[in-house]
Amino acid sequence: MAAATGEQAVALTVQEMARRSGFSEPTLRYYEKIGLLGPVARDESSGHRRYEPATVARVEALSCLRSAGMTVSGMRRYLGPARPRKSKVLAERAAWDYVHTHGDIELTVVNPTGIFGPQLGNRPSGSVGLVKGMLTGQMPVVPVMYFGVVDVRDVADLHLRAMLHPKAAGERFIAVSGSSISFFGMARILREHFPAAAGLLPSAELTIEQVREAAKTEPALRDAAALRGRIPVISNEKARSMLGWEPRDVNETIVATADSQIRLGLTLPENDSLQS
Repeated sequence: MAAATGEQAVALTVQEMARRSGFSEPTLRYYEKIGLLGPVARDESSGHRRYEPATVARVEALSCLRSAGMTVSGMRRYLGPARPRKSKVLAERAAWDYVHTHGDIELTVVNPTGIFGPQLGNRPSGSVGLVKGMLTGQMPVVPVMYFGVVDVRDVADLHLRAMLHPKAAGERFIAVSGSSISFFGMARILREHFPAAAGLLPSAELTIEQVREAAKTEPALRDAAALRGRIPVISNEKARSMLGWEPRDVNETIVATADSQIRLGLTLPENDSLQS
């Protein structure tokens, strides 16, 4: 499936994408429909699909995961939904530009990190799906990668505080529980509180060198490779000091995420022996 960079510079037709990926044309259209692929560009004259380099890389990542036996739900949890990475940044910039142009409106921005916590419905978000993927054995190994975590209940609380506090107008707040955590660190929390799932949880963490090597042929690992194991420092001090926000501990949030999925029907081996 690997190809030279020069080949990827040319947009592919759906027929070419099907031959290159091994997916049928209906499968490619289905993945686009359910959000595994973002909206595929269209030729202006014919209206036919044209798979541009970023989309080609996404399809190749899906093909690798599918070849490994991963289900559609597993691929969704692993890669997350397809969406432009800069969309949130651009949306916020547009909002601030609008406020600066129209002086009669106030704006406060809350930027959450990875949102976890109790799941209410049967359609988990990409973040919450990570926990489910671990508990169901779909992530036997994980890359070394750190990220921020925040509880969905604390995100709601911060929004309310930001709306009601008189000094919040014109401010930006980062919603993060505390120090960054890794995929493997999350697995350790789950292993401690849900010992019956120990055999299903990730048992190894790829080294930085392994991630970098794997990323050469696996686009899904390029973000982890670029980070090189760095631990991002994300501060919630502004929200704490200005709004009196007190987020939950990361451990509590991850355990609550797993507990809610069990309540919604997730079955683990020897479920009656779980200790949470």
